[in-house]
Amino acid sequence: RFGAVVEVVPCAAGAGPAERDFVLTDSSDTHSFYGSPLQAAVRTVRVEQRDLDSLAPGPVDLVKIDVEGAEPEVLAGSSRLLAENRRLALLVEWNPACLQRGGHDPSGLPAALTGMGFGLEVIDELAGCRRPLGEVTAWVAAGAAPEWWFCNLWAVRGA
Repeated sequence: RFGAVVEVVPCAAGAGPAERDFVLTDSSDTHSFYGSPLQAAVRTVRVEQRDLDSLAPGPVDLVKIDVEGAEPEVLAGSSRLLAENRRLALLVEWNPACLQRGGHDPSGLPAALTGMGFGLEVIDELAGCRRPLGEVTAWVAAGAAPEWWFCNLWAVRGA
């Protein structure tokens, strides 16, 4: 029997409990802690931040992380979740321009996921195809990714 439980919690995910400034833009898909490289800030609001370990106490099969450059911080707040849910799959946005805005090395995100034992597949929605991880990693490391480019990393253990 398949069942899903969804609970909306009015907070942002991050490395741990905190209050942080959250930058709002004209486009809801570019709100972030760091401001968008493509959209001008409209205003800033204060939000509660919590770690995924406290937000998802039960068994978890799938986590989607799309937080405009704060993906490494969400992963840092997920150690228990990652340890207790060995069959967990992740779908993590990889947006080099947003990661750089957040002070993160864009190449560090796939490296961190593989270091956690995940096999990765690159899903390039903009191009409508899958791409080899090594090819995309080299392209990003060379600084060749345009500011508007992003993809998703499909992360599965044992892949």
